[in-house]
Amino acid sequence: MLKGFSNQTRFLVFSIWIFLMLVLVSAVSLVSVTRVTSDVQYLMDYDLPTLTLIIRLNRDMTDAQNALVHSLETSSDKLRMRDRIRFTDHIANIDQQMIAFKNQEHDDQALVKSFKQLKALHSVWQVKAKRLYDSSLDPKTHRVELDKAVEEIEMAFSPIGSLIKQIETNREEVHFNATKARLLDRSGFSQSILYATIAFAAILGAVMTIVFYMSIRARQKKIDQQEDEQQVVRHAQQFSFRLSTALEMAESESDVLGLATKVIKHYTPNLSAEILIADSSHAHIKQVATTDPQTGGPGCTVKSPDQCYAVRSGTVANFSDSSQFDACPYIKNKSIENACSATCIPITIMGRSVGALHTISQLNKLPDHVDVQTLEQVANRLGDRVGLLRAFAKNANRASTDPLTGLRNRRSFEETASKQIASGKKFAIAYCDLDRFKQLNDKHGHDAGDRALRLFSRILKETLRPTDLAARWGGEEFVLLISDLTAIAAVPILERVRIKLAQALSGGVLPVFTVSMGVNDNQFSDDLQLILESADESLLQAKNTGRNKIIIAGRNPAEAQAHSIDSINQRLSECKERDDQDVAQAAQSHVSSQSNDPCEVFQEECNDANAKTEDQTPPDELSKKPSGGPENFTQILTENVR
Repeated sequence: MLKGFSNQTRFLVFSIWIFLMLVLVSAVSLVSVTRVTSDVQYLMDYDLPTLTLIIRLNRDMTDAQNALVHSLETSSDKLRMRDRIRFTDHIANIDQQMIAFKNQEHDDQALVKSFKQLKALHSVWQVKAKRLYDSSLDPKTHRVELDKAVEEIEMAFSPIGSLIKQIETNREEVHFNATKARLLDRSGFSQSILYATIAFAAILGAVMTIVFYMSIRARQKKIDQQEDEQQVVRHAQQFSFRLSTALEMAESESDVLGLATKVIKHYTPNLSAEILIADSSHAHIKQVATTDPQTGGPGCTVKSPDQCYAVRSGTVANFSDSSQFDACPYIKNKSIENACSATCIPITIMGRSVGALHTISQLNKLPDHVDVQTLEQVANRLGDRVGLLRAFAKNANRASTDPLTGLRNRRSFEETASKQIASGKKFAIAYCDLDRFKQLNDKHGHDAGDRALRLFSRILKETLRPTDLAARWGGEEFVLLISDLTAIAAVPILERVRIKLAQALSGGVLPVFTVSMGVNDNQFSDDLQLILESADESLLQAKNTGRNKIIIAGRNPAEAQAHSIDSINQRLSECKERDDQDVAQAAQSHVSSQSNDPCEVFQEECNDANAKTEDQTPPDELSKKPSGGPENFTQILTENVR
C-alpha cells in the first residue's frame, strides 16, 4: 500500500495506525467496563439480598408445608420420618433467614414492608404448622383433627402465597421500570459513544488525509524532480549522440576543431571560448581554434600544458573573478577593470591531458550546470575523436611506411600510383638501385648498409618535390614517381639526386656508393606493372653499361646521356655563342636522324611542367619558369643542380 513512499513516510503512517488501534482498544475496554458497572449498579439498586431472602423463604415454607402434609398422608414409617426431618430442616432455615433479614440493611422500603407482612403471616403459619406437627406425633390424635389442622395450615399459607405473588409482581414492575430507565441511560450513552466515534473518525480522517496529502505531495515533488533530472539526462544523451555522430563524419583534426567551435557557439552563445592543445613534444600549448576568430578569443597566456591547472588536475576549474588572488594567473583579463569569469575544462587525448577548453564570461556569471555539461561533452568527444584520428593516422603511417628509411612501402606506392593512373595525369617512374650495395654490406657491415639506405632516403626527401613520391621497393631498390613530367623531363631531377648523393658522400661519413636509374612514363602504358618492368629493364641496362647513370626506357644509352644535365648544358653553351639562326641550325643538325630534337623536347616539357607546378614547387626546385632562350634555360638547370 505504501510502495513508492519514503521510509520516513512509512514510519509516520504506521505510527499513526498503531496509535489509533490503541485508542480503539481503550475505547472498547472503557465501554465494557462501563456496561459491567452499570449492571452491577442495577442489581444493587434493586436490593438483591432482600429479594434473595424472600425467594428462599418462600421456597422453604412451601417445602416445609409439603413435607408436613406428605408425612401425614404416607403410611410408611420410614417415609414419614424422612418428611418430618425435612420439615424440621426447613423450619430451621426459615428461622435463619429471618435472623439474616433482621441483621441486613435494606434500600427498598416497599420490599421491606412486604417482607414484614410475610414474616407476620409466616409466624401464624409456623405456629399452626408446629401444632399440627406435634399432634401428628401423638398417636391419640384423631385423623379428623389432623385433616382439620391441615386445612387451617393451608388457609394460613394462602395469604403467604398471595403476598409472595404480589411481591413478584411488584418486582417485575420495578424491573421493567428499571430496565426502561437503563435502556434510556444506555441509549444516551450509546449516542455519546456514537458522537464521540463520529468525531474521532472525522479527526482521524482529517489527520490521515493531511498525512497522505503531504506524503503524496512529497512523492509527486520527488517524481517531478526525477523527471526533470531524467529529462536533462535524455537531452544530454541526445546531444552526446548527435555530437558523436557529427564528429564521426569529421575526417581530420581541423574538421573536428571547426565542428567543436561551431557547437560551442551554437549551444553557449554567451561564452567566448578557445581550444588549446599541446604539440607533439608536450612542451608547448597553443590555441588551435576559437569561437571568436576576429578578436582572437579569450587569449589564454599559458605556454605549457604543465602550467595549466585544469590540465594538471584533470578536473574542471571555475574562476568567478579573474582579479582575485586565487584565480588562474594565465587569464588574459586580470585587472579589476576588465575582470571576468573563466572556466577551463581539460581535454584528454589517448588517455593523456594535453589541452583545455577555455571559456570566459561576464564577472561573477559562471556557466550554469547545463552549459558546463555541454562543454564537458564537447571536450570529451573532441579528445576521443582527435585521439582516434591520430591513432588511425599513426597506424596508417606505420602500415604505409618503411620502418628503416621512413619512405613509403611498396603497397602504399602502388595504391598512390594507381590513383595517379586513374586521374589521367602524366607521370614518370624511376627504378633506382644502389650500386655494389652487397659489397658495401660485406665489407663495412650491415650497419653501414642501413646508414647508406637512410642517407639515400634523406636525399630523396630533400630533392623531390612535394607532389613526387619515393618508396623503398625492397633491399637497396627504390622506386620514384615524378608527377606531371615525362621520362625525359624527369631526368634533371634524377640527375640532381645523383649529384647530391655524391656531395653528401664527399665528407667521408660513409663509404662512397652510387646509384643507377631506369626511367619510363605512363605514355608507354597505362599498366603500372608494365611501366615498372620497362624501368627495371632500363635499370639493368644502366648497370651493364657502367652504373651511376640514368637510362630512359626505349632509348639507347647515348641518347639517354644526351638528356643528362652535363650534356644539355654543354650543348646549350655551344648554342649561346651563335645567333638565333645558328641555334636553330645547330639544334636541327644535332639529331638530324631523329624526328624530334631531344633538346627541344626536353626544353618544352620542362617549360610545361614548370608552368603547371609553379605553386607547389619550392624555390630551390624547378619553380622558375624560363622566359626563353638558351641562357635562361641553362640558369634553370644550374639551379636544379644546386
